[in-house]
Amino acid sequence: MTDDLGGTASAAALAYVAVVAGMTVARFAGDHLAHVVGAARFTIASAVLAVAALAVAAVVRPEPLVLIAFLVAGSGIATLSPQLYDLAARSGGGTDHSLGVLTAGMRVAAIVAPVAVAALATRSSVGAAIAVVAVAAGMPFLLAVRSLRRDAAHPRLP
Repeated sequence: MTDDLGGTASAAALAYVAVVAGMTVARFAGDHLAHVVGAARFTIASAVLAVAALAVAAVVRPEPLVLIAFLVAGSGIATLSPQLYDLAARSGGGTDHSLGVLTAGMRVAAIVAPVAVAALATRSSVGAAIAVVAVAAGMPFLLAVRSLRRDAAHPRLP
């Protein structure tokens, strides 16, 4: 934030705090909201919120707007992982395959993503690195849409 956006060091630290604050609030309310609107729809909304907020954070310059965008992004990101685990556990057809694939993929991403984002930020800009994160946050959106369509085509009986 200081190099690419011309922000202060304190604003860069506050961006991290904003993401964590957004994530904390969303985790407290996320399970209830997912139950109310449905897991797939909630995952879609969370992914859209995260991608939109990260896109805003990548292109706006005023520090207050960047901080608000990171707060909103944190609230969108916070519920993606639990919702994806739930979707994977329910979509496995009685096997652990889907859950295992998700867990393995998330572990690989946790190792590779920070290195890739740092390399991209070093070679181009933090904005470009944030854009890559936004695209990655959009992946759960695609999975949720697929799950929502499958559930609509084959409704489960209570």
